[in-house]
Amino acid sequence: MSYLNGDFPEIDLKTDASKVIAVLSALDGVVSDLSASAGLSEGFCHLLRLRASLINGCAYCIVLHTEKAESTGESRKRIALVAAPNRADCFSKFELSALQLIEAATCLKSPLEPINSSLPNDVRAAVTWTAILINAWNRYSIFSAKKLNHD
Repeated sequence: MSYLNGDFPEIDLKTDASKVIAVLSALDGVVSDLSASAGLSEGFCHLLRLRASLINGCAYCIVLHTEKAESTGESRKRIALVAAPNRADCFSKFELSALQLIEAATCLKSPLEPINSSLPNDVRAAVTWTAILINAWNRYSIFSAKKLNHD
């Protein structure tokens, strides 16, 4: 078994830490409210979560946030191009900065100065909290071998 190749032992995290999952679920609501207060649309928030999930390779969350983004009216083009936002013409400079920030937070890279200066503080905070949250959910899904219940 090689952890570097993505072979992780299945751990029953739901049974062993149901209180933690409840707190994560509550935090999810708080982060969604924070994002809405910062002016981020629900659909774009799912694109942010999708971007982090793609980077982390979390199949469950990739499917979940693709479906949720689509249900909020995000176009197939934007959903597909969240995998390569720097080469896409469908994101505003503001959205591209947010996508770059979620990538930096997910990969634990120092955010670039242009990202920091181009987004208002409330947006930077909302995007950073979104990254913290989705990275926790990704790790839960990956380590618990969460199964896809989608067609």
